[in-house]
Amino acid sequence: MTALEYLHGLPVLPPSRERGKLGRPSKGELRRWLLNQAVVLNGQRPRPFDEVGEVHELVFFPNSTNRVTMV
Repeated sequence: MTALEYLHGLPVLPPSRERGKLGRPSKGELRRWLLNQAVVLNGQRPRPFDEVGEVHELVFFPNSTNRVTMV
């Protein structure tokens, strides 16, 4: 499973802030988060099409004041 597929399959994600919308982020926005290294999976910053195994730690926006950590 790729990092993008994994994130897209999660039931709960941080809200989208794209173009003033609030709600679930689109697949394109998730891809941009991965390209901009705004997602950390198990201590690594994967690209959208990198394969991921079992996930123990998931951090969105690690360098921001809006950091979201899921364990």
